[in-house]
Amino acid sequence: MALRVLVVDDDAGIRETLARLLRAKGCEVSTATDGSDALRILRGEEPKPNAIVLDLMMPVMGGWEFLEAKADDATIRAIPVFVTTAHAQMAVELPEARRHSQTDCGRRANDRGGGASSSSSGWRWVSLRGT
Repeated sequence: MALRVLVVDDDAGIRETLARLLRAKGCEVSTATDGSDALRILRGEEPKPNAIVLDLMMPVMGGWEFLEAKADDATIRAIPVFVTTAHAQMAVELPEARRHSQTDCGRRANDRGGGASSSSSGWRWVSLRGT
């Protein structure tokens, strides 16, 4: 059975590139343009995805708001989230990052380095610039 991944990013180029890369690795991929679109898909999609790739900076509903709504919804709370941003170092220092690192979002992601860092709550920073 293929891994199911939801890619959430307002930038169509990034969203489609990530989707193509994941499909090339054998994943089943669905996409959303912002956090509210992602919640609509997650609440209606069966089976649920095994993982979410989430951009933080988006219009309508950004990544932080999405993480809060996800944490409040028992049907999607345990799905691991991989956070993508071009500003990973800056974002880790924000108070929201510390608050969300205390949220039970699922299993801990393995930190393989290379511009990524893990929280103890199952979401992972992935810098698109690799820094």
